[in-house]
Amino acid sequence: MEWLGDWITEISHYSRDYLSLISLSLVAIMLVVMGKPITLWNERWIGRCPAFLQLLLRSVINLLIFGAIIFYLPGWLEQLLDLFNNLTLAPVLLIVVLLSGVVSGRYGR
Repeated sequence: MEWLGDWITEISHYSRDYLSLISLSLVAIMLVVMGKPITLWNERWIGRCPAFLQLLLRSVINLLIFGAIIFYLPGWLEQLLDLFNNLTLAPVLLIVVLLSGVVSGRYGR
């Protein structure tokens, strides 16, 4: 059973070097999955505006929302993942990856 603890610690130590890339990829996965509902919410809100403003508002709002998500969320997620020690980081990453697959499968239908 000691080999399992060593294996988890080794994977956690290896993945700790790449937390910035892991957090960026998790944010990218969630943007792909949740991008359409966010855009549809924007469309409902922008639909009340005059026609000549809709294109401008759509581009500015999407730029602000998705830009803020891409700029701020990976750093916050990296700081959150950095709080886990070497015995808990690998299992947490495995659960997060599996849950992102479940969510993307559910929204992909």
